[in-house]
Amino acid sequence: MYRSSKFYYKSLTLLLPILKSIEEGLTASEIAQRLNLSKQLLSYHISKLKGCGYVTENGRDVFKLLELTEAGKNFLAMYQKCSFGTMSKPICRAENVRFKASVYKMPLSPVDWHTVEMHNWNQYTTKVDSIKIKLNDGKRPTIEFIPAPVDGNDPIKLYLSLILDCTDVAKNLELTLDMKVGRLELSSKGEWIIYNPLARTITEYTGRVTVEGIGKINASLPARTGEFEFYDPRAAAQFLDLPRDVSKLRQDVRRILQFHMLRENN
Repeated sequence: MYRSSKFYYKSLTLLLPILKSIEEGLTASEIAQRLNLSKQLLSYHISKLKGCGYVTENGRDVFKLLELTEAGKNFLAMYQKCSFGTMSKPICRAENVRFKASVYKMPLSPVDWHTVEMHNWNQYTTKVDSIKIKLNDGKRPTIEFIPAPVDGNDPIKLYLSLILDCTDVAKNLELTLDMKVGRLELSSKGEWIIYNPLARTITEYTGRVTVEGIGKINASLPARTGEFEFYDPRAAAQFLDLPRDVSKLRQDVRRILQFHMLRENN
């Protein structure tokens, strides 16, 4: 049962778009078409919204115009404000990310970088803007680009931004040092972090959890917000898509059940 003071998340996935559509002046038929809902299901939700005092109908006979009441406008504005405030804060982070590439042509002149002598090979390090660079001079020379940690709202966009920045630095090195760098590839040492208080709750009972080959569940200092840490940005993106996927699955199941109910009634 819907109540004016308490809406569950599964209800909001439909109710908020319905309220937004009414605010935009759409008719019931247009709303049903936009949200891909049956007229019966839309009528059910609108009746509940009317019962809460959020929606009213004006007009007579067949054509009735849906309108938001003042309470409905306030309710919609409250959730729109909350959603905007949440999205304005970073929800994910990329750190310890490394891009590695083969070096097919080493610089002709000695590199004036910090040198660390290893066994049978040397490592040269420098920093360009926020990207640390390691040039490994061995039998098979390689170069690593290690960007500084960065926050954002989309793991895939973070990945694209970081690899584009590192690729630009690699191209500049090729021009200035007369060297040839191969294609950059993501190392397995990266951490793609999703901030989530559920992770903190889990670690309070179990401590840090490591899932082999996938990532970790952690609550790092100083904030101890709680993080799901993935080794692959695609896995992090899939995790963020879960609520939307579950909502879509729920709607699909509801439509299938309605279809079978209609067949049984007929």
